[in-house]
Order: sequence, then structure tokens, then C-alpha cells
Amino acid sequence: MVPADATIVLDTLLGPLSIPLSSLASLTVEPPATTDLRPATPKPIFHCSFDSPTAVRRPAVGPAGVYLEGDFVPGKVGNALRVPVRRPVAQFDFPKGFLGPKGTIEFWAKILERSPGESHGGGGFPRFLCMWLDGSAGNPRNTYFQITGNDGLGHAGLCAMASGAAVAASTDAVDADPTGWHHYAMVWDASGLGGAERNEGKIPTVAVYVDGVRQAVVGNASVDRAERTLGRFSQFPILLGFPLRLHEGDPAGNHVPFLIDEFKIWDLPRQAADLR
Repeated sequence: MVPADATIVLDTLLGPLSIPLSSLASLTVEPPATTDLRPATPKPIFHCSFDSPTAVRRPAVGPAGVYLEGDFVPGKVGNALRVPVRRPVAQFDFPKGFLGPKGTIEFWAKILERSPGESHGGGGFPRFLCMWLDGSAGNPRNTYFQITGNDGLGHAGLCAMASGAAVAASTDAVDADPTGWHHYAMVWDASGLGGAERNEGKIPTVAVYVDGVRQAVVGNASVDRAERTLGRFSQFPILLGFPLRLHEGDPAGNHVPFLIDEFKIWDLPRQAADLR
């Protein structure tokens, strides 16, 4: 039995406030709102094992692809796709909104015909992949991930290139063992990569990794270009080609054959510790 003169005491900004229970018609108590401060966990939105033609046509995760040519040989995990010289081997069409202004691409690759002292040439040595903004105005050529000897800004090695200019380039890490299996990754965030070292006041929007080691970034002009380019990813359908798109006129520079295995795309940037 509740006494007639019972009260409740509320802790307010002005101090304790006593309220007689007899003056309340009803009382509802809700737990305080909580904010989940944990970082979002990246989710895979595409995964092609490159084990067989069926794996290309029906990837483990993501839209179906088109298998064009190339042999399947023992790879890093199961089989890998052997990409011949200067010809498209596989192509995937992603709908508008499939890729966003931030994410991660990662894969295993092994270069087949190259010596440590051999010149990279003018580009695409090899080009691992290209991504095109399908239906964008002007030249739809968008993003490449390749090894090159000249990215147009005096950099060489593993490069992520947006609209014809490098936005992130490696040092000599790729050249240490050019024909072995390596894990390659490209991480992007059009609003800037958290925790990234500033480059002359600019926060890099793209980073490239070799075996989990982050490589160098390049100058401001390319950082600005990357921000504009990657920010448009969600606005258009994306065509992903290995190493170039079907009917593309560009012969992918001084392209050499390579193996590619376990290709994945994530919806958010992944941490360096996971990229190996």
C-alpha cells in the first residue's frame, strides 16, 4: 500500500525536486539513450575467387561477371586466373550506388614475366584492373590500379591512378620480389583517410598497400583529383575490367602476364593489419 503522502524525488539541473505521487496521473521511465561509438565494421560487397569460369560468372558475393578468356592455374588459394598480354579476360558491371565514396579493393597477384632490373616502361606493367564510370560525361576513363615506371608525376611502382594521374604510389617494395605472390590493396575515402599523414596540408584520399605495408602518397593536385573522382563513384554504374575493358582501344601499355586470385571489394576502408 502506497502512503497517501508519498513523493518521488527527481534529480534535475536545478537540484532535487520532490513531487507528490497523488499529483501524477501516470509515470513512464525510459533508460538513457546510448550512442554506439564503435567504428563500423567493413562488409564485403564483392568477392571473386577466380577459381574457374563459373566463379567469374557467379562470384561468391556480388553481381555476375563475364568470362572472356585466360587459363585457371594453381594460385594463392585454390586456383588463380592467368591474365594474358593486352587482352581483357573478365568484366563485371556494378549498378549505380554499388560502389561508394569510400571502400577497399584487395587481391593476390603474381607477375609472371619480369626481372627485378627491367624498366617499367610507360605504364600498365602490369595494369591489374580498371574501373570506368559508365555513362559519365566526357571521357569515362576513371581509375586504374597498376605497376608503372612513370605515373606522370615522376613516381614509379604500384600506383592507383584516377582520371590519368596517380593519387597514390609505392616505393621500392614491389621490386624486392617482383615475381612472387604479393597482396595488393587500394583503400579510398573521398572525405580523407582517418589517421593519414598530411601531404602539404592535404589529407590523402587514397592509399595503396603491398603485403600490408602502406606506400607513399603523391602531391596535392592528384589528391584533389582523387577526391573529385572517388566522390562520383556512387553516382554512376561502374564497369570493372581485368586488366582492361572489353573493346578498349588502350593496349594497357607495356602489359605483362600475371596471375590474380581472391579479389575482394569492401564497403569501407580496411585496416592495414587486415590487408595481407
